[in-house]
Amino acid sequence: MPAHTKNGPQRLISEVQLFRIRVATAESELKVLREDARQAKRRRKEAKQIARNARRQVKRSKAGLAELIQALGKAEARLFKAGGRVLAGEMAKPKSAGKGNSRTSRKSEPTTRRRPKKPGIRQSKVAAPGPS
Repeated sequence: MPAHTKNGPQRLISEVQLFRIRVATAESELKVLREDARQAKRRRKEAKQIARNARRQVKRSKAGLAELIQALGKAEARLFKAGGRVLAGEMAKPKSAGKGNSRTSRKSEPTTRRRPKKPGIRQSKVAAPGPS
């Protein structure tokens, strides 16, 4: 029996083991990639649902706005018909509802304002002695 045939089965066994390891690695990679693809498909499906819901919400909001505008027009017409033209000027600017501005909560400035001093003119605190 030649020497190279003695090591032949051992070499074949190690080659088979190497291929088994490679196959197992490829199978695990395939499993991970399938899971990634499944998640991507789920995310696309969710994104479509979100977009669909957003479009429906926009339609509902438009319809609600149209109804409110129509109701406002009817209310204004009734007001003018009732002779409330004087009140209409007061209602022209809608007042803010809810919390007030942060500026309104600050301390108001004094009503009397000082005039700025003119440069070059100094006013002394002590009156100059005059002829008495």
